[in-house]
Amino acid sequence: MGTGIPWRDMPEQYGPWGRAYDLFRRWQRNGAWSLTSHVAAVTADLLHR
Repeated sequence: MGTGIPWRDMPEQYGPWGRAYDLFRRWQRNGAWSLTSHVAAVTADLLHR
């Protein structure tokens, strides 16, 4: 079982799916994705207090 959509089904407005996937993988490797996820979670917590 998975979540989300296949990269190839991403809306065209975001550009070529391969480019988006490459950026996502780069952000995973350098820690930017983890930091972004953490900031989003903390922000959501603060807004719902």
